[in-house]
Amino acid sequence: MPSSMLIHDRRLAGNPPGDMADNTYEVDENIPITHALGWIAEYSRRSGGLSDLYVMCHGYEGTLDLRHLTCVNEEHGGFGLQLCDEGLSLANATLTAVLRGKVTKITIFSCATADTAPYNKDTEADGMRFCGEIALWTRAEVIAAVETQKYNRRRTIWQWLTFSNRAGAIDFGAWEGPVYSFTPADPGGRKILSSPKGETNFLQVPETAITGGFTVEVRAGDPDKSSLSGIAKAQYGDFNLWPLIFDLNKGKIGPNPNRIGPGAKLLLLPIDRYTPAELADARRRAPAWSKYPH
Repeated sequence: MPSSMLIHDRRLAGNPPGDMADNTYEVDENIPITHALGWIAEYSRRSGGLSDLYVMCHGYEGTLDLRHLTCVNEEHGGFGLQLCDEGLSLANATLTAVLRGKVTKITIFSCATADTAPYNKDTEADGMRFCGEIALWTRAEVIAAVETQKYNRRRTIWQWLTFSNRAGAIDFGAWEGPVYSFTPADPGGRKILSSPKGETNFLQVPETAITGGFTVEVRAGDPDKSSLSGIAKAQYGDFNLWPLIFDLNKGKIGPNPNRIGPGAKLLLLPIDRYTPAELADARRRAPAWSKYPH
């Protein structure tokens, strides 16, 4: 009997829901994407196939016009997924061929995965083509959204009272914006849901309302507000906690933590919302800033 799997990149804050799939596989920036895809393929083989593969991670959004090599005044998605070490994008979508015939449906819970700005069509930021390529390489149906997705981190009353599951279980609630289905027979995509942008329900209250988050506006020339490490030092008292801010604001910052635009409003959570393990993980990852261009 086919099984199901949820792959969760830990940089998407919160714990994966425990009742969504038969198996949960957690990854981070230390896991090569080829290793993760290989393990999914192996699990599928052992389980007699996967009826569903759920993907929970950040989706890259940005202000780049790749066709004209310039920046624009609006954000669009389609730049790929923050999944494992290298990420998954149109540039390496062929790697998903290892899942060919092993998965029936892939549902991507990520921001603006299927988005394609008009000026980025047929570039590496063509999200519609990215999803279609995955469908062609895996021979699976791919479900993905065009708009930025909001999610909540849920805790039971008992967990609140016992101070357990402090990270909360990820709950995306209803989809926001149009959702498309991509299949090998129709890799161009077919709209299957048309939710108005910004529509929310009780499962989609913005995270700031649930956790008491706050925003900091990036300001050039201000050492406390011009870089992620400076903001981390000013707000948390520790330069090395910048990955906490980076993880929460992937959609606004993009793939490079060293390049944040003045005027961007970044979401932060009070430090007491993080577990000791989450703080330790952020400090462990802090030296990674040197890998990115300045």
